[in-house]
Formats: sequence, structure tokens, C-alpha cells
Amino acid sequence: MLLFIALLVFYFVRSMNGCTLNVNAAAMIYCCALFLFTTRQHERYQIPAIAFAVLAWLETRDKRYGVITIWLSAVTFLNEAIVLTGETYLDTLYVYIVPALKVVAVFNLALFAYMLYVAIKPQKIKGGAK
Repeated sequence: MLLFIALLVFYFVRSMNGCTLNVNAAAMIYCCALFLFTTRQHERYQIPAIAFAVLAWLETRDKRYGVITIWLSAVTFLNEAIVLTGETYLDTLYVYIVPALKVVAVFNLALFAYMLYVAIKPQKIKGGAK
């Protein structure tokens, strides 16, 4: 969590130096970090990150946030479907559920890394004022 707090401080200091601050993107990253890097989290705790991703997309009109919204929705759905199915049929589907959860976790970490990249590196505006 200290690394995440350092990232937020960097993000806010960077915004004071003339770069735009997208609070919705910071909240999205915070929600995902809480879900991914703390223990005993339920799969439903990632759902607010989807709302913040949509708000970041609407605020910036950056298509990268649209991609994040779609992938975050898909990963959250898969995670919830696998966990809820696993609770019901754990005895018979254990061989399939555990590897599937590991694959979804890897996709979730890759998506988190992409979120950080998009939040730190702003989109270049074509044909802007000089």
C-alpha cells in the first residue's frame, strides 16, 4: 500500500506542475489496488472501479479509458462468475476453478498495470493549440 500512496502523491504533485488531474482515474486505481493487494477481499469490491472508469472515460474522452472500462467489466464479470459457480460446485469443478481464477488474476494484474500507464502518461492531443 505504501507504493500506491507514493503513486498517488506523485500523481497529485504532477498535477500541480501543469498536468491535468483526473480524480476519477485516481479513484479507479485506488479501488483496484484495494481489491488486488489487500487480503480477504470479496469479488464485488471491484465493482466501484468500473463506475470510476466510466466517469474517467466521460471526463477525458480518452479511448484508453474506454478500453479499461470494457476490460475491467469483463474481468470483474469473469471473476464473479467463477467464484459464485465455484461456491456452488466446488467439489466437482475444483480442477477447473482454481486454474481459471489464476488466469483471471493475471489478467487483473495486467489491467492494473495498464491503468497505471494510462493515468501517468497523458494522451497526446492532435492539432491542439500551440
